[in-house]
Amino acid sequence: MALDPSNAAACKRYRERHPERVAAARSKIGKTEAQKTANKNWRLRNPDRVKAIKQRHYAHNKDTYRNANLIRKYGINLERFNQMLAEQNGVCAICLKASAKAYHVDHDHKTGSVRGVLCHQCNTSLGWFEANKIGANQYLENHS
Repeated sequence: MALDPSNAAACKRYRERHPERVAAARSKIGKTEAQKTANKNWRLRNPDRVKAIKQRHYAHNKDTYRNANLIRKYGINLERFNQMLAEQNGVCAICLKASAKAYHVDHDHKTGSVRGVLCHQCNTSLGWFEANKIGANQYLENHS
């Protein structure tokens, strides 16, 4: 059903002229405090059922959760992540091997800029090396 532009303008005028009526109508849409309390009490009494519901929801919406996580942490969406992985021919940017586990976004911790997609082993190794760069370089110089 398409929105009639003239009707939309009338709705906007109504909202501007009668904000108290709009606020009252919107407050009735939400749950009452009694309903919220009842739901909270049910969740407290049924933690196993709540956990099962959340697990089922996550299992059916993994891509949605992954997308939200990528956007929140790195500023890229799942589509861009998959594009980056495809540009790397579906392999880790460092070891050039396909990962049996999930891939990780490699990013600069100082600037936040995304550098590429890595396997778990390369991602943790690179993170360790960056944190211990001076000591690692000194070790290699002393034992070369």
